[in-house]
Amino acid sequence: MNHSLLMITLLVSSVGLTMPKIAYAQEDACQAVVDEAIYSIERLPNISIPSTGVFEISDIYRNPPPNRTMGLYIGMEGSAVDNVFNSPVLMEDIATSIFDACNLAGMVEFGIYRAGFSYQIGWSNNGSIIFDCVRDDWHSSGETQINWGQQICGI
Repeated sequence: MNHSLLMITLLVSSVGLTMPKIAYAQEDACQAVVDEAIYSIERLPNISIPSTGVFEISDIYRNPPPNRTMGLYIGMEGSAVDNVFNSPVLMEDIATSIFDACNLAGMVEFGIYRAGFSYQIGWSNNGSIIFDCVRDDWHSSGETQINWGQQICGI
């Protein structure tokens, strides 16, 4: 087996939550950190995570960091989601722990499930960066990808 290939499979936890596996076969520490991040959010009162996933960040960004090719999406719902969004320190701590443990993780996206709103934190050599908004009409210039550190807002 070539360990430089990312294995993207889904694990089903004992509580029925489907969580992404964003780790090399030999990187159980990475998966443990991702699992703990998801569980730490779900343990908050009045919040659930009905959707998680991994995605290739180069499909969206023209200049992502080299070797940080994967993004992790955490889709949340419930009356306490605003509390998570009002705590950028919590989200940045979670993202940083994922970046530290997972060599391929380049972005963590915290989203409101089925709402089109998200908060994106990306990896950089200088630490985590909170992405800035780009208007949703950015594509009118003919561009198909945005710059690293930007996210589409105003949907």
